[in-house]
Amino acid sequence: MDPLGRQQIRYLLIDLNSQGKTIFLSSHLLSEVETICDRIAVLVKGRLAAVGTPQEIKRGGERTAITAAGDLPSELIVRLGYLSADIERSEGETVIIVESHQVYELIDTLREYNLPLVSVTPVRETLEEAFLRLAA
Repeated sequence: MDPLGRQQIRYLLIDLNSQGKTIFLSSHLLSEVETICDRIAVLVKGRLAAVGTPQEIKRGGERTAITAAGDLPSELIVRLGYLSADIERSEGETVIIVESHQVYELIDTLREYNLPLVSVTPVRETLEEAFLRLAA
């Protein structure tokens, strides 16, 4: 379906939903599902893997990206291994992604090394990422 047709169908479904009608929608276009649906059931290999609102299906806010200025010393990288952190380097900064409950511990560790913090940002999972996580 072309973009105009998708938009018209989307508006029709949203309008029907606002009238209190229940609509069952099956789609692989997860960005559309996220826009239209207020409840989602995720099927993986024919089995129900999750049911909930788009926000419930996604793990938004459970991971946090902490950006520090400069490169991390190798001993710090080894020390961070227990956090199961994802570490990415780019343009004079290092981004460390951890589970949100580990944020304060990571910040304290970075302070020990006198590394300036640039930002602390929640990592928002898309519905597609949530599906891939559930399907793994």
